[in-house]
Amino acid sequence: MRSAYRMRIVDGMDVHGKDRIWVLKLSKDPKEPTRQYYKDVEMQMEAKKWATQFNKTGTPKQVDFIAAQVVILIDRPAKPTCTMEKYVEGEYVKYNDNWAWCDDKRNTPQAFSHYTWEASRNTLLVCDLQGVGDCWTDPQIHTIDGRGFGKGNAGLQGIRQFLSKHKCNGICRALKLPSVSGQQKVNDFGTQWGAAIRQKEQQQKQQQKQQRRNLPPPPPADRRQPVEKEAPAAPVGVGITIDGGAADGILLPLIVVSVKAASPAAISGKVQRGDFIVQVGDVPVQGATVAECKKLILGTPGTEVILHLQRGIKVHSARLLRAPGQQHPSTRKRKQEYHEAAQAALNGKGKDTDCMTVAAERPAKQARPPAAPVTDKENAHENKTPAVDVTGGKAAPNMRPRVPPVQGNVAGMPRMPGQGYGAFVI
Repeated sequence: MRSAYRMRIVDGMDVHGKDRIWVLKLSKDPKEPTRQYYKDVEMQMEAKKWATQFNKTGTPKQVDFIAAQVVILIDRPAKPTCTMEKYVEGEYVKYNDNWAWCDDKRNTPQAFSHYTWEASRNTLLVCDLQGVGDCWTDPQIHTIDGRGFGKGNAGLQGIRQFLSKHKCNGICRALKLPSVSGQQKVNDFGTQWGAAIRQKEQQQKQQQKQQRRNLPPPPPADRRQPVEKEAPAAPVGVGITIDGGAADGILLPLIVVSVKAASPAAISGKVQRGDFIVQVGDVPVQGATVAECKKLILGTPGTEVILHLQRGIKVHSARLLRAPGQQHPSTRKRKQEYHEAAQAALNGKGKDTDCMTVAAERPAKQARPPAAPVTDKENAHENKTPAVDVTGGKAAPNMRPRVPPVQGNVAGMPRMPGQGYGAFVI
């Protein structure tokens, strides 16, 4: 929390009139570390950069953030550190906070927060907008990994809470921002600027329909026997395993949990465990499931796929060549031995191996006497159905055979490679 003081510059700066009035902000906590003030100024200047980019889209209202700076009061006891920015005259209004509240009376502030989420490729969101008109101050930035930008950075949880309550308005639709919550502003017909853009889009659609009507008819179909085409190659990936995504109503980032050795991802050196996948090619994957992301990455062998990854607060791209995964020689050998032992056991010619033990080849140590028949009356709690006399092959209504225990390590067979538990290896 900050205490704001109105300050007037008397001497030391070449300013005149209203430019002499500034706002001084000092933390209420006397133990506030000095670096926190620098982080606040850094966050406000980062928000100012996104405001400049937002204005380039041609929005009807231009927005801006007041430039801030760090000052040290050397004439005061303990020489306190604080931030300073110019005073803006007018009514001070708060438009949204850093969690889930927003004031829907205006469209521009809410559209700006939504725009920063999409323009940053789903890596950060600028919120907690407040100020005079469209000149704002004291913003808060949430990043997907929760790093940087002060103690108010709530990370992915803060982003999820804000977007879950956001209602797209006319400016969001005019900028073609995808709806993140499926909610639309009630009784909102958009701004005149947005209406003009929609009217232009409708005209373009009508022109395209007219052009299709004026096209010549297609040539007659070739009635010759169709040529048999080769079956398409099975889709392959780049050798990474991903987790997270949207599941059971919970939205988590798609994260790389492992990189297979000698795979295209490992050879490139640009994909590491812990990287967030924010985009595949030209398609953002925010809100996608693991299966949907897998479909985007898989493709024809020999083709390229571009992954946009976030590591920390930086986003980089990795151009990877799809290639089938190569099994390690030892893995192929173990699989071959396993299948040979299983086939030999089925044919009755197997020997004791590490995979299974064939009970048929083990000599009986001592012949057991024939099992005494057990009546249903004695075991009514176990089984009441008629059993089959294995020796005579006839149905015995009051008898069921005793089955000798199966020898061997069949139940404890080792799990072979490839028999995973649902991990998506792409």
